Amino acid sequence: MSYKHIVFDVDGTLVDNEKAVISTWQETILQLTGRTYEAKKLAFVMGVNSETALKELGLSHADEVFKTWENIYLKHQDEVQLFEDIEFTLRKLQDEGYQLGIVTSRTRYELCNDITLANLLPCFQQIICASDTTEPKPSPAPLLAYLKKSNATANETLYIGDILNDALCANAANVAFAWAAWSDNDPTIANKAKYILHTPKDLFLQNILNK
Repeated sequence: MSYKHIVFDVDGTLVDNEKAVISTWQETILQLTGRTYEAKKLAFVMGVNSETALKELGLSHADEVFKTWENIYLKHQDEVQLFEDIEFTLRKLQDEGYQLGIVTSRTRYELCNDITLANLLPCFQQIICASDTTEPKPSPAPLLAYLKKSNATANETLYIGDILNDALCANAANVAFAWAAWSDNDPTIANKAKYILHTPKDLFLQNILNK
């Protein structure tokens, strides 16, 4: 069966923002608590929603933390960029009639206020954010919510992500998973993937969409 719905994670898949996000967390924690964190100890924040990150870091007063985080992140916006060939791939998929979606651990505010993605968000017919389900990835709930809202079946849907939580979410929802290997994450994720994409264009070069 050919895929009709192509669904993307955001961080580490569409946008290269790891440096900006981790730097923002370092500065936020330092400003609010006086504590310092090495970047490698904050790597986990790239795969969880904001509430989970707060719990893992032992931070309370969420409103204050998020306001501080957002203000600091604005200073790092120039460090954020789309991965190479992402825009080309999305435009081509759109032109060829595929239904495009996003399933992300970001809040809708974080997503809609990302200037790097501003011109591309209209490409997506359905977007599932952290607040749209009670269970975050790796639960299948976010992808199942996408299927329900899009009137799509698991067999006709492909999910593209870069970390283990993305793979586990897709596997649990019985949705085919393509690993965005261009993000240079843990290669063991390949064991959970049906497809391995070294560049976004591999969707076309490997003839994946017609399998």
